[in-house]
Amino acid sequence: MSITSFDHIAQQDTANLRSRARRIRCDMPPVKVQRNYRLLAQYFWASPIYQKSRCIAFYYPVNNEAGSINLINQALRDGKKCFLPVINRTDHSMKFIRVGAGTVLKKNGYGIPEPTGRCSTSLVQLDLLLIPLLGFDDHGSRIGMGGGYYDRALEFTRRDQYYRRPRLIGLAHENQKLTSIKPQAWDIPLDGVFTESGFRTFTNKN
Repeated sequence: MSITSFDHIAQQDTANLRSRARRIRCDMPPVKVQRNYRLLAQYFWASPIYQKSRCIAFYYPVNNEAGSINLINQALRDGKKCFLPVINRTDHSMKFIRVGAGTVLKKNGYGIPEPTGRCSTSLVQLDLLLIPLLGFDDHGSRIGMGGGYYDRALEFTRRDQYYRRPRLIGLAHENQKLTSIKPQAWDIPLDGVFTESGFRTFTNKN
């Protein structure tokens, strides 16, 4: 069997995992989603990772994604510089715009609210980058929605492992943990993940 065939099988497996993980998340009752968020937020706010970070990129959670816009509101009250992603569906790029109390949000083509401001920042200026996901495993591999925006934005970390980059932390529900995820060549692993059960750090990355 050729390498191309193996790649095709791996992509099929990932697509199957993505579909299953999406169903698991979408089927969660709202009361459980809110309960998980409250517990996750307690771990997140108490963590040294959050407390020591000054510049943090969040995401706007939709479709039962872990987290809440209240995470951003609390971070703003704590004096953090906060950012939200803005995607360009034409060239599949992503930039991070600073947000504040008066920031106007507008839904993009995926139905995700984005800031309309122009004050963006380089990823190397961030201390912490929170990443949404459909599934994760014990090695820090993640399954996203399939757009590849985060992996493209973080591609520079492959060229120079000593280049400063933010801590890459996922937010998830505990039931999104998968036994194993076969990473693709372009996948960027997580440094850790917060769930309603606490914080996992990944030191044995693929």
